[in-house]
Amino acid sequence: MELHPELKKFIEKKIEPDNLYLPQNYPEVKTFEKFQQGYKYIEGTGEILTGTKPSDFKESWYVICSNDMNDPFFVDLSEQDQGFPVYFSWHGAGSWELVKVAEDLKDFTAKLLSIKKVDQDKAELLRLLETKFDLTIELWKDMYASIEEEEEDDHVEDADLSEWISGKVVIRDIGQQKMKIVHYLKEHFKLTPQQALALSKQKDIEVDQGHLLYLKGLVNYLKELGATAEFVPDKK
Repeated sequence: MELHPELKKFIEKKIEPDNLYLPQNYPEVKTFEKFQQGYKYIEGTGEILTGTKPSDFKESWYVICSNDMNDPFFVDLSEQDQGFPVYFSWHGAGSWELVKVAEDLKDFTAKLLSIKKVDQDKAELLRLLETKFDLTIELWKDMYASIEEEEEDDHVEDADLSEWISGKVVIRDIGQQKMKIVHYLKEHFKLTPQQALALSKQKDIEVDQGHLLYLKGLVNYLKELGATAEFVPDKK
């Protein structure tokens, strides 16, 4: 298919901010339709996945990029006159519920570039999201929350001697909010997005060692992110 010049321009820029919520995968212009595999059709069987139900992926929707969890960012080709508003949806949720994340393709480009400019400075990134982004939109809200949680200081509470036992914190299951745990693993272990994603698929992920006094906050934090985590005392 022949792509609109603005779509070509966006795809060829391949803007990849250092954040797991945002685009990391882009199609090639020449094989744009192949990038729709898994969203609009199933490769091999040729099964068509688009439909007309409210929960279906629509025939006029086309994925222009995706994050490392394969959550798509897409446009509706019938909205060319509006400059191609950009939508987002969670992959694997069982239904496609689109979230409008940018008024048009130019707005989306500007948003990604502004994030990429400060993505290594968490304080600046939080400030940018607070002032320039609509945090009532689920994608930006979740992204903001994940960054904010990393910035929070750990508070050590008064403890009795029973909390001076040594052990380790283990993630038994990453839960439904998988992106939040993948993002945590990436930041905690200084991994690439791909390495963090691979680690998240392992069973019983050991994330830290030390005394219960200092690690109980981490266990609670991981639980807040949706994971099943626990402190495992060392064997005597």
